[in-house]
This record gives sequence, structure tokens and C-alpha cells, in this order.
Amino acid sequence: MSQYVIQNTPNIKLKTKLPPGPFTIPILSDLQWLPRSFADLEPFLRNLRSNYGPIITFRIGHNKAIFIASPNLAHQALIQNGAFLADRPPPPETSKVISSNQHNIVSASYDSIWRLLRRNLTNHILHPSKIKSYSPALKWVMEILKKNLRAQSQLGQPVRIIDHFQHAMFCLIVSMCFGEELRENKIREIESVLTTLSLGFTRFNILDFFPKLLGNILFKSLLARTLRAKK
Repeated sequence: MSQYVIQNTPNIKLKTKLPPGPFTIPILSDLQWLPRSFADLEPFLRNLRSNYGPIITFRIGHNKAIFIASPNLAHQALIQNGAFLADRPPPPETSKVISSNQHNIVSASYDSIWRLLRRNLTNHILHPSKIKSYSPALKWVMEILKKNLRAQSQLGQPVRIIDHFQHAMFCLIVSMCFGEELRENKIREIESVLTTLSLGFTRFNILDFFPKLLGNILFKSLLARTLRAKK
């Protein structure tokens, strides 16, 4: 299913009638989604399709979204009319923390910043000619992985392979981001901050279900923790 959040999107004007969808009451209807994740949304939308057709308007938080549940219509939207739908709406409050206020490639507006990020990604980080430049970093990461696995195995306890591979991949990403081999304690510090932020992100999502002013009043302490996480 393809989704387009349309409220506050510069390229889409709400002058025409929106596709059909279920009746919702602001705030009250949103409460049912607080204990759920977006993974629960797909089966819900599949049920709506039988009643409202392949294009559905549904309110999530204080934004309206259009969901496309047809491969052919999704192709028309994403491929044939891709430029028209390429931009993104302003992010919710919690997404600003993760995306540095839309300053990464998956959340940036379709403008010069996004084109610069894309060019940097395709011409430098992911370009085949640049792969060899990561050879020193790959060797460094392999040594870290072997050292940690060897040390864990000598304790006589079961070895959680996934933890060591995740840490090794994180070391590689850090090296690619900063262009140098950081010390182990610094890598662990960065890893801890990002893990805490990722695990707490779902808890912060409640702020997205209320208008900004009301959310700031009702969840003042949670907003403060969100801002601390951003710093």
C-alpha cells in the first residue's frame, strides 16, 4: 500500500473532494492507535478497501492521509506522476528529532538539500568505484568482530552472535560517517545514545496525535524528554 500525507503538503491543494473514507472524530478516534504500531494499520486498511475502494482517505493524528491499495494506481502515482508527489509534508514533532528537522535523505523536502544528499549518497557512499576505499574500514571492523567473538567464547557461556554482528556493522557505519576509526568507548557512547533514542521514539509518538499546543500542555514532561533526546 502506498501512503501520501496531504495536509500541509505544498504541492497538493485541498480544493477538490478527497477520496472516501471512514468518519473520524479528531483526538477521540486517534486514541485507538496509541497502543498500536503502524504495522497494525495494513490489515485495518485492507478491511476498509472493501467498503471504500482502492483509494482511501484516513485521518491519523491531526493529519489526513490518502492510502492507495491498488498496484496499478500506485504505479500511476509513483511513476507516471512521481514529480508531482515527490515532496514531503512538514514532519510531526517526534520525527523532527530523528530526522534533524528533515535534514536526511528519507525525510528532506524535494529541494536542493535532498538533491545534495542524494548526490552524496549515489556518487560517493554507494558508488561501485568507492567500495575499495572502504577496505581499511572493513578490515578494522573484521578485527573488532573476531576479537569480541573470541573474548565472549572464552567465558564459557553461549555467544549471542547477533549482538556482535550488530556492533560490527555499527562500527562500519561510524567509520563511513566520520571517516576515521573511533575508539571503542566513543563508539559505545554513540551506540547507546542512538539506541535510547530509537527505543524511546515509540513512546514519544503520542505527541503526534494531538495539535501542537494541546500536546505541549498535556505532555509537557514528555516533550522535555523529547527535546533532551534531540540534543
